[in-house]
Amino acid sequence: PVSIFYARPGAVWNVPPKPAMAKTAVTKHVNDLIPPYLVDGAIEAESMELGEPTSGEVVEQAHPDLNWSNGLQVWWKFAEVGSSLTLTFDADKAGLQEVYSGLTIAVDYGIASFELNGQKLAQNLDLYSPDLDTKEFSLGKASVKEKGNVLVITLSGINEKAVKSNMIGIDYIRLAD
Repeated sequence: PVSIFYARPGAVWNVPPKPAMAKTAVTKHVNDLIPPYLVDGAIEAESMELGEPTSGEVVEQAHPDLNWSNGLQVWWKFAEVGSSLTLTFDADKAGLQEVYSGLTIAVDYGIASFELNGQKLAQNLDLYSPDLDTKEFSLGKASVKEKGNVLVITLSGINEKAVKSNMIGIDYIRLAD
């Protein structure tokens, strides 16, 4: 940040310089001011290792009107039906666990299928909705490893009512016994 003081020649200012205050760190993210909403036990999608999608593009998205855990989602957009996106994450413990995911639903979102470590989970989960929202879905049970879990999301279709932007938004994964 820069402060600029405009004045005519000869003007005086009654506030002395404050060099110590000028060295104060500047807030660069809203989370530095307001702690973000966090889903207990969530493995944030934006913290996962993202593979290149087989089509489309992937970005982090923030949306102030949606209550995404940590304020962000991984947004996969403009994908072709049949293409996939891979996310890799670590877990606190290994074993058979129920896999939940915070997913966005909207008028331009597609139909998704999920696979974890080679095991099929939810298939053809329709994320179309006339309203923009985020919901937690159970994807099913899978064997989870402590390190290197591979989640594959496939755009398996498009709802006939959907705007054809072919999007999928993943907020987090949550594991439970």
